[in-house]
Amino acid sequence: MTSPINLGTAQVDLVKDPRTGFGAIVRSTSQKPGLEVSGLLKGGAADNSGKVQLGDTITSIQGVDITHLQYSAAVDVLQKFPINKPLRLTMNKYAGLGSEEEPKAVAIRTPIGQHSPLRRLSAGINMRSPSHLAIRRDLSIQVLPDQENRQQRDSDSVTPDFEVGAAKERGTFLQRFSVLESFRKISERVQSVVFGSSRCQRTARACDCSFKTCMKSKDTDSTTGQELSLVQLEQNGVEKGNPKSTHSAHGVVPHTNINSAVSQNSCSSKPRDTRPEARPLCTRQPLDALGTVVEEGRGLPPNDAPGNAAVALESEVRMADEDGRIKNGRSRKMSNSSEVNGHAGSCPVIRPPVPVTLLNIATGVSTEDTLHQQAVQRGVDCSSEKCHGSSMFPKRSMRLGTEPRDLAEVKRQASELVDLYYASIKRTNTPAHKARRDEVMASLDNTGTYELTSQELTFGAKTAWRNAPRCIGRIQWSKLQVFDARHVRTTTGMYQSICDHIRYGTNNGVIRSAITIFPPRTDGCHDFRVWNPLLIGYACYKQPDGSVIGDPANAAITEVCMKLGWKGKGGRFDVLPLVLSANGEDPELFEIPEDLILQVKLTHPKYPWFAELGLQWFALPAVASLMFDCGGIEFTACPFNGWYMGTEIATRDLCDQSRYNIIKEVADRMCLHTGTPVTLWKDQALVEVNIAVLHSFQEAGVTIVDHHTAAETFMHHMRREVATRGGCPGDWVWIVPPMSGSLTPVFHQEMVCYKLRPSYEYQEAPWITHKWKNRQIAQVERKSKEKKEKKKIRFRDIARAIRFTSNMMTTALTRRIKCTVLFATETGKSEIFARSLSGIFNKAFDTRLVCMEDYDVVELEHETLLLIVTSTFGSGDPPDNGKTFAEALDGMVRSLPEEMFRTGENVKKITHSQSIQDIGGALPLENIRFSVFALGSRAYPDYCGFGHYLDGILYQLGGERVLKMADGDALCGQDDAFRQWSNQVLQASCQQFCIDDGLYKEVTQSSDLQGHSWQEGVFRLVTSEGLDSPDADGELCKGLSAIHGKTLAPYRITERRNLQGNNSGRRTLFLRLQSDKDHVITHVPGDHLSVSPANSESTVNEILARLDDCPDPDRTVAVEEFKPCSEPWGPIGKWVRYKRLPPCSVRTAITWYLDVTTPPVPKLLANLSCFATDASEKAKLEELAKDENAYDDWKHETAPTIPYILQKFPSIRLPASFLLTQLPLLMPRFYSISSSPELHKGEVHLTVAVVEYRTKGGAVRKGVCSSWFDTMAIGCVVPAYVRPAPRFHLPADRSLPVIMVGPGTGIAPFRGFWQQRYVERQRDNSNNFGDMHLYFGCRQKSHDKLYHEEISRMRLGGALSKAFVALSREPGIPKMYVQDLLRENKAEVYRDIVEKGGHFYVCGDISMAADVNRTIKTILIESGMTEDDAVSYLKQMSRNGRYHEDIFGVTLRTSEVTAIKRQISLQILRTPSDASSTSSLMDIPEV
Repeated sequence: MTSPINLGTAQVDLVKDPRTGFGAIVRSTSQKPGLEVSGLLKGGAADNSGKVQLGDTITSIQGVDITHLQYSAAVDVLQKFPINKPLRLTMNKYAGLGSEEEPKAVAIRTPIGQHSPLRRLSAGINMRSPSHLAIRRDLSIQVLPDQENRQQRDSDSVTPDFEVGAAKERGTFLQRFSVLESFRKISERVQSVVFGSSRCQRTARACDCSFKTCMKSKDTDSTTGQELSLVQLEQNGVEKGNPKSTHSAHGVVPHTNINSAVSQNSCSSKPRDTRPEARPLCTRQPLDALGTVVEEGRGLPPNDAPGNAAVALESEVRMADEDGRIKNGRSRKMSNSSEVNGHAGSCPVIRPPVPVTLLNIATGVSTEDTLHQQAVQRGVDCSSEKCHGSSMFPKRSMRLGTEPRDLAEVKRQASELVDLYYASIKRTNTPAHKARRDEVMASLDNTGTYELTSQELTFGAKTAWRNAPRCIGRIQWSKLQVFDARHVRTTTGMYQSICDHIRYGTNNGVIRSAITIFPPRTDGCHDFRVWNPLLIGYACYKQPDGSVIGDPANAAITEVCMKLGWKGKGGRFDVLPLVLSANGEDPELFEIPEDLILQVKLTHPKYPWFAELGLQWFALPAVASLMFDCGGIEFTACPFNGWYMGTEIATRDLCDQSRYNIIKEVADRMCLHTGTPVTLWKDQALVEVNIAVLHSFQEAGVTIVDHHTAAETFMHHMRREVATRGGCPGDWVWIVPPMSGSLTPVFHQEMVCYKLRPSYEYQEAPWITHKWKNRQIAQVERKSKEKKEKKKIRFRDIARAIRFTSNMMTTALTRRIKCTVLFATETGKSEIFARSLSGIFNKAFDTRLVCMEDYDVVELEHETLLLIVTSTFGSGDPPDNGKTFAEALDGMVRSLPEEMFRTGENVKKITHSQSIQDIGGALPLENIRFSVFALGSRAYPDYCGFGHYLDGILYQLGGERVLKMADGDALCGQDDAFRQWSNQVLQASCQQFCIDDGLYKEVTQSSDLQGHSWQEGVFRLVTSEGLDSPDADGELCKGLSAIHGKTLAPYRITERRNLQGNNSGRRTLFLRLQSDKDHVITHVPGDHLSVSPANSESTVNEILARLDDCPDPDRTVAVEEFKPCSEPWGPIGKWVRYKRLPPCSVRTAITWYLDVTTPPVPKLLANLSCFATDASEKAKLEELAKDENAYDDWKHETAPTIPYILQKFPSIRLPASFLLTQLPLLMPRFYSISSSPELHKGEVHLTVAVVEYRTKGGAVRKGVCSSWFDTMAIGCVVPAYVRPAPRFHLPADRSLPVIMVGPGTGIAPFRGFWQQRYVERQRDNSNNFGDMHLYFGCRQKSHDKLYHEEISRMRLGGALSKAFVALSREPGIPKMYVQDLLRENKAEVYRDIVEKGGHFYVCGDISMAADVNRTIKTILIESGMTEDDAVSYLKQMSRNGRYHEDIFGVTLRTSEVTAIKRQISLQILRTPSDASSTSSLMDIPEV
């Protein structure tokens, strides 16, 4: 199942039209609250708005919440809204397929007109008769509550809710059939009275009929609702001039019991029992629910005749176009016109879907198939005269010849595929959709063909399997692995790709479904073909006496192989070579390496003699003869594999009379009496052969499924398909297993067979259509000896090539295994790791690197391998660029029913035989293999939380961990932890996807995993004319915006003052920033200002002095990278722009873009060692790069910077290109905004503590941003942007109490809070304001005067109710912290946050925030709660948005905290088994 993804809410304004209403069809669904949009009327209000799509749900109407209402009540609210009045709807937008819930009341119904012919009909029928009761209920059924409607529909589908004789009481199928017969007679009576006809006509895409639609509209009054729609049916004979009658019919209520009536013209796909209860399956459906027909000259009166009122149209809207194809959802305007009863007209009127009612004979439950109306016209051979349901290869299901398709047909199918693909990802009619359709049409006009994107190819291949009517194992369609081999041009390339396919699909017995798609057909003369019916198959040797040895099914391909020079061993189970032809050339032979072919020796659990039969079978069933038809493009070579159902091998391959036919031999061994069929010896022997096959495969650990389980899963798949798509094509003859058919549930299920595209098609054997270019092959009988010698030489050459090109084979596979590396970061460290990981995996996989905010979550279900590197921000929040991704995942989880969740690690392991079952339902991410690396710091109580969240939620959604989650502690060993994880996840991924061990070893020895990535000659600087001006504010902000992916604006500092007392040794700055006149500041109290700082001028000059080949440091340069590429004539390369940095001077790059103060990682030290000319310095740098413990001690003691390293290692001379490409980016710093936008318009105030400290070695280190603020001149530019903090805003209800806890600079956001409250009180004189209490902590009263006077004014003005100050260093009094103040006022605190439901805010460093949390828990316990209740209450406060935290990162000022936590980290690293016990759920990285 592909579950819907909630994309958020939207407001839609519509006006109700008197004729079409809101122009939308709605239905109820249990998975999504509200009314789900299941159809749109062309030109209706919803369609014209462009804001309503299928799958969206209406949650409120004109501000009235309807999510809690029953379905009928919600519809009433919608129906009763006045006409021509503007209406506002609130809608939840969804991506992905909609709910799989069975459709319920699917339309807003319009009552039948007062003068309707059907209304007039009721006057002539006995009102108390059962017949009339049935008609009355069918024609005037009203919108029912959800459960009632389901019961109503079920009763309609099985047996009517009235009595005919004793039918209802006895309840037998025979009596139910009598009821259906009564309804058929009623239907005929209705036809004869109204239309003068009694013949039931049924039609569907499974039949040899075509539709042409002509509808004539007439204005009617408001009581009749819709217009009458007429559908004209023309048999093929009419088009050819055969004087057959033309028919037309009404579109009326689709959900009626009349659909169960037996047609006089039925077309069965399988010979069925003639008993009444086993009524034949009719693959053709009545044009309307009553099966009415209007014969020529006896139809309805003209539209202007009196009493000709409209009949209400119901259910989801479908429209028929000229060729009879029916479209779901959005209706399309009719383009053809005709005459109906002598009246010409052309009208874009809708008509209802015409469902096929399918009954399950065993359960009595019926379903309705409407998907067949999207079927391919004339897709099957059945007609009104004959049925070809049992034909092995129906002509219309086989692609004959090699002629390419007509261009017009290709255009039509291409357009349909593009529409289908974009509809599947909920992107219909988006700019991307329209652009892609235009691109395809333009390519077809210019070249006659087009190329499918990889996403379209994958979607098409999976959908084609989903559409395959003969496959019983389609429930796994979404898990198909698609290998794109369209780049292959030779048979050798085909052979390599097929070997890779076999290796991947076999997977040591745990079979994985896969398809490899080779280049498509072009002109019909250059096809790519796999001549083998199966990739792996056994030869057939014809003997002189007419007998055969081997598999008779492969007689033809064995003969072809022999003509090409192959000579088998003559055994029963000799594997045939591959016969491949590329680009229309003659075929070539390729032996499959023995180590790729997994074969299972067959034994029996009870009969030891069974092993003596010498039977075996191969594990991988890979069909190679089908053609993949997708978007008008034909792929003639597309080997596909699933896994075996036991009866395929045991019943068909081994026991069929035309195959190995071992049934008699087994019966003799069992000592059965085989002289007469009465003993059922064949049945007994057949069962034992099936038992042997299942037993042998399970013992060998090879995936296989028994036919009973397969049938059950198909029934589950069929129910899901009916719910999601409106139907499921099924060929009953092929779906029912060849053994114990009636014991499986599929035997009793009626099915309808039709053809949908994309699809897999039969095609003629290549030895029939191939035009030989080698005359010697054509005359193989005369020159067989020469050809055999030639082929023997070729075999030796191929064997030698295999040995030398094994790595090439693996490389061909890895180019097609997609790997996506996602990252989310605030400080940039996660991105550095992610880039390194991408470089590593790119040597073995087709890898792409994407930031989470740039990732379209719709792509998730199509991913193969997903690797995530992430940190966490704030109080357990995702980083800013990971929020949308997290919200999308959360929406996917909320859309699933709770019973589908996979939780914990104790989930039952799935065995090989179970893997095909629908364990866990169809979770949306079952295709994904993933692994997560989380960055964090154990200085925080919640460690690596966002990483844990992603790891857990991906698993809940069905993902499979390729390696368990790993984490890296910023305080100790983070780089080493990442290096170990990247090595392990690469090894696990290579094993998962069968990547050769040699390539894995080659990758692990690469520079990326060894800590080296810099290569001389890869980067260069190119100068350009003109000087770079750092004073160009706009250009600087534009460059920073490009780097950080945010829109930075220039602010100017207009005021700076020190808030500390004169005797204080510390500096806390108040900063007033003025926005540019062209930039409007939009922020809310509690938001952050993200500031992009500059490195000091002295630091920049010190680095510039040590550059080796630096051009003029003030001249604009651009960085270029050399990109190698391969061509047939040899390796070449070109210089391309390196987009990490915008063009700028070297001075600007070091000043504004590059981080030169953060301690360099070991990988950077290893690269720096390459530039050290002194041997001892080089050795020291290499030691630090390799020894993680030595590196951590050195980093902790010296806090090294780039200038420090250049000073300590004077022999280093750096290339400027190295500096600009290898140093990390200088990341923005976040500061809480300390002002209210309403009190200080156009300004932003900051409260900044200046960071300055000494290392253990005595060196002075300063904070980059705070020292920059402290030294910059007034009027200088500050590039910055506002970062919203929605979880730290004042409550919307101003009457709730607010408690604010903020020691030191933690007071910053609360200044904005009290200023905002002050403005609100000035504007509103009422007393409807809750208390606002401030708990502030500082060292000494005389030193820390942060906003002391302003706090006093706010208390007097009423903005602040109380202000408490805790002094921790005041002489003469005990130490007091904010936690102590909270305990002193615990009664008031409890009353505010529990009894009054107030909000609690904390701002400060992590250790203080943890202490405050523990204090509040203690207060709750002392006030009467248990410890568990207190913990639960705090969690509930956080979930409800009443407990707010704005936590600082662990800065270098908190040295004592860092030291303590580092010791803990060292202990954990020494005892890895204890690491999990100390891990928490959240992590806040350094800011």
